[in-house]
Amino acid sequence: MIDSNLFIVNVLTVTYGHRWDFLNKLLFQLESEYRISKIFIIDNGSDYVLPLRVKECNYHKCQIKSFQSNRGTAVAFKAGISWFLDEGDSQYLWIIDDDNLPESNALSELVNKIESFSIIEEQSVFALLSLRNDKEYLKLVAQGAPARWLFPRKNAFFGFNILDFFQYVFFNLQKRAFKKRSTRSGAMKIPFAPYGGLLLSKNTIRKIGLPDERFFVYADDSEYTFRITKSGGDIFMITSSRINDQNPSWTDVTKHRLFMPRYLSRKLDPVFTYYWVRNTTYFLKENMISSSFLFKFNTLVYLIYHFLLAIMLFRMRQYLLFFQGVQDGLNNRFRNFAELPSYLRG
Repeated sequence: MIDSNLFIVNVLTVTYGHRWDFLNKLLFQLESEYRISKIFIIDNGSDYVLPLRVKECNYHKCQIKSFQSNRGTAVAFKAGISWFLDEGDSQYLWIIDDDNLPESNALSELVNKIESFSIIEEQSVFALLSLRNDKEYLKLVAQGAPARWLFPRKNAFFGFNILDFFQYVFFNLQKRAFKKRSTRSGAMKIPFAPYGGLLLSKNTIRKIGLPDERFFVYADDSEYTFRITKSGGDIFMITSSRINDQNPSWTDVTKHRLFMPRYLSRKLDPVFTYYWVRNTTYFLKENMISSSFLFKFNTLVYLIYHFLLAIMLFRMRQYLLFFQGVQDGLNNRFRNFAELPSYLRG
């Protein structure tokens, strides 16, 4: 049994660009948390001198490693997690996005759950996750919605599977009812998780390795954390441990609708579209296929549907970028967005 009063954790966050206002609020809060002994910060190409700002604020728990340019989240988190393994003074790492704001009891709730779980055994592979209030799919799970409809299903391509299509549509019609429910208390098992709010042990990290830097950005957290489930471990979302976001998620910018799929929207950043589609396609291909024929059939139907919509909506450039991401994901082609033909980059 762990004495929660003596339990300490290290924190990892990655920042970039001009996000000091977000990061400053996060660091101010984390510095006052007595269970946190070290805060590892990966400066992934910030537009200001981060060490100077940290020094001016007298944040004494912070340690910083800086990259001169943004090398992507996969490289940054890989560097940070490796740094924790080498220099961390705790067995546990809490990963928090630079625009997250944990509620005051968020960490203590995670610690309390670790105390009560049998998974604390040294050889266990597991992770805990704080509930992210801006992540609709996580909130729906916390409100009692079946996780199988909110995470990728076997042989489905971006949520489409001809075998359970009508069941999936029916579930989506029920979403509004789930959203009216109160959040359930306890630990909800999920197959993978975002980086923000994730608590990992050194033992788990040693068993699953480090993030795949080929992903560059987007979906690298899904692939990384799914290794826990794939290896027979568990990820538990602790609904009493909550994190709020200071910055709206990209999913708030454009919603996915039947006759206006997200990837055909002109509001979506082409960089995001390419990396998200490519990496998600690769993830699905590597982890979610039990029938190659069915997966290929679902992929073909999905692509044809998007193609027809693109013609009707005059969104062919958006479709071609989407299609290129699918092709590269299926063919394990991890290239930089800048290497794409100019007509795709917009």
